[in-house]
Amino acid sequence: MAENRCWICLVDKTDDDDNAWSTPCSCSLIAHKECLLVWVQSKLSDDADSPVQCPQCGERYRIVTRTPPLLRPLRSADKLLRRISPLATIAGLGLGVSGVGALYGAAVARAVLGPLASANLLNKPQWSWRMWSSLSLVPWALMFYNSNFPDKFPATYFFVIPYSYIFPVQPIDVAWPPSPMLTLACVPPLRAAYGWCRARLAGWFTPEAARGARRETFSIAGAEFQLQYGNDDEGEGLVDENENENEVGNGDENNPHARDTQFRYKLTLSTVCRYLTTTLAWPFASRLLADLLLGVRILHPVLGYTQKVVRRSPIPLCLRDAQAWEFAGDPVWLRTAIAAATITLASDCTQMLYSRLELSEKESRSVENKK
Repeated sequence: MAENRCWICLVDKTDDDDNAWSTPCSCSLIAHKECLLVWVQSKLSDDADSPVQCPQCGERYRIVTRTPPLLRPLRSADKLLRRISPLATIAGLGLGVSGVGALYGAAVARAVLGPLASANLLNKPQWSWRMWSSLSLVPWALMFYNSNFPDKFPATYFFVIPYSYIFPVQPIDVAWPPSPMLTLACVPPLRAAYGWCRARLAGWFTPEAARGARRETFSIAGAEFQLQYGNDDEGEGLVDENENENEVGNGDENNPHARDTQFRYKLTLSTVCRYLTTTLAWPFASRLLADLLLGVRILHPVLGYTQKVVRRSPIPLCLRDAQAWEFAGDPVWLRTAIAAATITLASDCTQMLYSRLELSEKESRSVENKK
């Protein structure tokens, strides 16, 4: 490179050139002062702490800057704001999501418990932080329990059982209808038993899934994650969805995964939206069905307006409560729980029937001979 040429803009130095030139290092490189300042500023913008060096000899440039006294505290405040702003944004979004979740939880509590039973819970001038946190966890709890993770790990059900039902303080008499907390405490064992029966029934509807190595399948939002055990060399561990699709698409009838994976869904925006919609609308659909069940004359004495009558329970260990609970009114929570179980049963039966019909369609498929 010529000695009288700016190494930044590549303009030669002439006798009538009025621009200021700079030689910041001991090598032959020279540059316009303005070009050099722009280049230095670009380097400092990328990394203010890294030294600025000559690209040819590597000598460090000596940069002299006059910093105003007021700039230092302002710069420190700017750095502090840059560090705090992401945390503040995340905290704000978290509080917003928590607030929306608490409002949704309050709506679910009012729909499930009914106006009378939920009045003592919600009609307070100011909610405590425990109330806010509990209600804000309602949508997340619904999404968790709507997946089949609790069926694979039944111990997770018992996190919703009140402490007083696991270790009763004192035996007391209970009556019909059961309290909301007692109804909630009965859900985990019933759900675990139902999950076991559903798995056995699903194996009958799709017997191919029971052949070969043992597989545990977890589903969320329509996407299935499969964990395989056994001596099968192919597909050990987590089975990739794309690999399963390729195996099914190749038409390999001897493929052990072909029939297991044909009913899986891709994790797309459509499946996620459907999962969220069905999960979050499930309590309100259960309440609607519960109101319809109330119109059935045979079920009205059991699910309708009931006066609480105290009597000894035949299973005192499971039906004890640490606190006396008295309520004379409409047991909306019990009716809603039965309606929710009915919706779950109907949905699972429909899904298994759909899977069985699709399997029958595939088994009946053949290629017609032309001659």
